[in-house]
Amino acid sequence: MIKKASAKFNQHPKGLFHLFFAEMWERFSFYGMRALLVLYMTLELGFTDSKAYGVYAAYFTLVYATTLLGGIVADRILGNQKAITIGGILITIGHLVLTLTNLYAFYIGLAFVIAGTGLFKANISTLLGQLYDKSDPRRDSGFTIFYMGINLGALLASLVCGYVGETFGWHYGFGLASIGMLSGLVTFLRGLNNFGSKGLPPKNSRLNDKTALGISREYLIYILSFLSVPLFAYFMMHENLFDQALPLFGVIVLSWLFVLTLKAKKEERASLLVIFVLMFFQVAFFSLFEQAGSSMTLFTERHVNRAIAGFTLTSSQFQALNPLFILLFGPVFSWLWTTLGKKNRDPYPPAKFILALIQVASGFLVLKVGINLANLAGYTSASWLVLAYFLHTTGEICLSPVGLSLVTKLAPQRLLSTLMGVWFLSIAFANHLAGIFAKMSSVETIEGHINNTFDALQKYEDTFSTIMSFAFIMALILLIISPFLNRVFKNIEAKTR
Repeated sequence: MIKKASAKFNQHPKGLFHLFFAEMWERFSFYGMRALLVLYMTLELGFTDSKAYGVYAAYFTLVYATTLLGGIVADRILGNQKAITIGGILITIGHLVLTLTNLYAFYIGLAFVIAGTGLFKANISTLLGQLYDKSDPRRDSGFTIFYMGINLGALLASLVCGYVGETFGWHYGFGLASIGMLSGLVTFLRGLNNFGSKGLPPKNSRLNDKTALGISREYLIYILSFLSVPLFAYFMMHENLFDQALPLFGVIVLSWLFVLTLKAKKEERASLLVIFVLMFFQVAFFSLFEQAGSSMTLFTERHVNRAIAGFTLTSSQFQALNPLFILLFGPVFSWLWTTLGKKNRDPYPPAKFILALIQVASGFLVLKVGINLANLAGYTSASWLVLAYFLHTTGEICLSPVGLSLVTKLAPQRLLSTLMGVWFLSIAFANHLAGIFAKMSSVETIEGHINNTFDALQKYEDTFSTIMSFAFIMALILLIISPFLNRVFKNIEAKTR
């Protein structure tokens, strides 16, 4: 079976096979927990909507924010391979801790996952990018295949962990997530010989040099990774304090990026600016797309008739629609970009980002229509939710794998892991903004159940309308400035011919 699966990757570097399955299982663990998180907080822990959205946003913000640190550590000291390994270990521990029925264990478990994902997420994408030359026409196709691995894991997680967690017990669902991450780590370690010198510690890393504490730089990083766990747990326990600190952190990051651009070589500055500008629009997209795990999940629980073809799905299982659609249509988009590329007609990334924003806006327009057609009990047909997920998914395919490929193509080699971390950091700010949007839909509840059905339905309609308008406006702004961004891509094409 493994040989048959491996044969499908024979047009790409061998390492893609192992990265595909390592990322698939890591995403199984990640999305398994994501499918359950808001429901667990509101229905089991008794959190209000606002509190649950706040913790959810703080968790996902920290998950992506730590990828910047993980990228810097890999670039300067550990290398991608070691960073991915220790990250996988931390994530596995985190999901195991989440199986404990204790509020403090809940925060500590999430904190372990945050620390591990920071080291794992950006570095596995960076390692993939190193398997291809910058002018390799297989690059975008390879990243799309990799992205399908992400969504195969997400599909299995939403269906299996979601069902098990809601049916047999929340902590059984979290336990399955830990098994998924352990499987991913084993898959990665078995494929190390296929990466050669790619992702090894940099030659000037001084990895084994002793620090003032008498231990090597490598082991100091491992110790600090574990010591970061209580800090992350504290931030989630006090998410309001985190909300106040994040804008200051954003200013610091923007200032650092400005200095980084000024210090870069003249020929690198335009490429860096394009990365940072498109990063801004990625924030806009994912702040809306990430409603899937927060406001859209509680909307599904409270206002969607979940019976489809004689089966009643759990609310968390509807999150499987996104990865299912990616698996169905990801190959179509991969083929489309490759075919257009061979004819020199592949749209530049800004055009794909515009399409993504239009589609995510259209998804919320569909939900708005569905709400207006709700029955007298306040329930709307699941078909509207399915269509919304479809539009969000096609938008994601136009943006996310293209963005990953963009960074590995435009970033200077010496800054590759760092800038990949910065790229994922933008998703951290997107999740913070997503929390603000989600809180607009908060309603009064008793033990997770709403008091007034139609007041709640109106809240969701108002929130989705605001989100829709925001997305359309952002698409228009990008359309206006895209000619300036496209010049950089034309220059790159001219140099590689």
